[in-house]
Amino acid sequence: MSLETNQIKLSIHLQPEFGWSIEDEPAFGPGSVLQGQVDIEILDPSLLAKADRLRLVFHGSERSRNQLSKLGLRRRQFFGVQRTLWEKSKSPTFLLHTKYTHTFTLQLPLVQFPPSINTDLYRCYFMLSVFLDQTDATEGNALGLVEREVLYRPFLETRLSKTPLVKSIANVKLSTHALDYVPSDTLMMDMVVPSSSLFTNVHMALVQTVCAADQTSHHEIASLQHTLSKRLDIDTQMHLTLPIPADTTPSFSYSDIASVSYKLVLRLKEKKSGLSNLISSSACATLDLPIHIGTLGYGIRASDGLQVYSTFQVTFDPIVSPPLPPLPLPAFIRSVEYEEALPLYDSDRLPAYYDIPSPPPSDCDPTTTTV
Repeated sequence: MSLETNQIKLSIHLQPEFGWSIEDEPAFGPGSVLQGQVDIEILDPSLLAKADRLRLVFHGSERSRNQLSKLGLRRRQFFGVQRTLWEKSKSPTFLLHTKYTHTFTLQLPLVQFPPSINTDLYRCYFMLSVFLDQTDATEGNALGLVEREVLYRPFLETRLSKTPLVKSIANVKLSTHALDYVPSDTLMMDMVVPSSSLFTNVHMALVQTVCAADQTSHHEIASLQHTLSKRLDIDTQMHLTLPIPADTTPSFSYSDIASVSYKLVLRLKEKKSGLSNLISSSACATLDLPIHIGTLGYGIRASDGLQVYSTFQVTFDPIVSPPLPPLPLPAFIRSVEYEEALPLYDSDRLPAYYDIPSPPPSDCDPTTTTV
């Protein structure tokens, strides 16, 4: 995200972690490392004297809201941490029309938070904010502010059924090998329609259900419509496929504010004619199957030590009894501090894996605080 005015240019850039991205947007999960940079360029000479501190804040929150009024009903902030990237008292003053780059590395705790989502009932978000503070705070707000939302996905396992699931509605036989999927997968359903059936159309849809604050909303996120081509002498066999959008929010129910679930709806329609058509234009039969949308492919296991955030005491929540362990917080770290970091590469020789060099000192000694 960038802020560009005739006074200041301010932007946040993130690198994808190990190539994990959703529709070209970097995605992160429990224990992920966010590596990025903040670029700043001051264009107005009057701001040079006022600029006092460049501050990076990272916070995560969830909130429910009224479906009609859009007013917030309940809000919980998971965490808030900040680091000073530049401070006038410890570093050289910015020069006019000069671009400065400040890198940062931030590691998320090994905790399951709800996924990033924004619906009419519920929103969960993780936000990076950069503030250019001024010397005299009494003069008003920050000189510059830019925000960038971080796309978060929990680690949710999926499993493949050992035997096909077989269902029947109105003598039509339906079967599938899986009820668990990940975004970008394809839902598959085999269907056998007897020759005696009067059904002429099939509608298949993946429906998302969001529940929050005693409210429920349903959204059809993918669907297909198919006309049956039948013969009178033999049964008709069909193979239906329905792609799941890459940005589909995974299923979750471990938040006490909201939950997201899915179902596959199959609707068979029968076209009537003659007198029956005057009474009712069509008849239909419907089958609903629960669908679980995870984030880890079949056979991939999440860490045994991975816990959901609700098993911890959130700093901003009232203290409960018996007391819970405090929620681990995101931490700003040096670029080689996180687990399994590789030694720095030198093109002239092989790296010494037993001796990882420390990065050069920065212009100032950044500080990390909780907000």
